Amino acid sequence: MGRIEIIITTTLSLIAAFYYVFNKLESKKGNKPNKHFKPDTKKIKIHPGHIFLLAIAVFVVFGYFNENRHIDNINKNKCISYGRVTKYISLYKSSKGYNYEFYRDNKIYQGFYSHWPNTLPIINKVFPVALDCDDPENNAILILPNDFKRYNLYFPDSLNWLIQYD
Repeated sequence: MGRIEIIITTTLSLIAAFYYVFNKLESKKGNKPNKHFKPDTKKIKIHPGHIFLLAIAVFVVFGYFNENRHIDNINKNKCISYGRVTKYISLYKSSKGYNYEFYRDNKIYQGFYSHWPNTLPIINKVFPVALDCDDPENNAILILPNDFKRYNLYFPDSLNWLIQYD
């Protein structure tokens, strides 16, 4: 699915969710006109679960597009360097992966490669790093075949030993 299709699908899904929530609320108000009808003066209550689900959807959509912008910026102005994986770390319960470092213009840069579980035998090994030539802080180490595909690069034969971990 292309970027445009995802934007359209997400927008329509959010509109449908809002329509559903507010129609449910309207039907609970009891707007039946008759002479004994007393308008409901209470504020409309929105169920916290609906707000939570909507917040999660918005968070996922923005996260997806932010990651794609990161990849697009590297692809527009791509340079390749080589970086060394330094260690496996666990930042939080759900964020585990490898730290790496590389040099660009006599300056050291560091990055984080998210991968769980700790099954890749890559500590102290050197791998290509795709980076934005104008902003080396925007970088990604290329280890597995999908990493190379994301940046439109050919997966080298010298890394075939890693295919079993993809």
